[in-house]
Amino acid sequence: MKNLTTTYNGEDLNVTISVGVSVLHDRDRNPLDFYKRVDANLYHSKQTGRYRITAS
Repeated sequence: MKNLTTTYNGEDLNVTISVGVSVLHDRDRNPLDFYKRVDANLYHSKQTGRYRITAS
């Protein structure tokens, strides 16, 4: 479903989704290494048009 509209407090809201995912690597020294990679993937999805999943 590409276009989702829902009503909240009497207002119609358009809902979109962008996702960033990754896998844990042996080279990750701490959880922040993984988090930064997932966060970068999320923002890549948003910057390239939304409705996307970016994985690494």
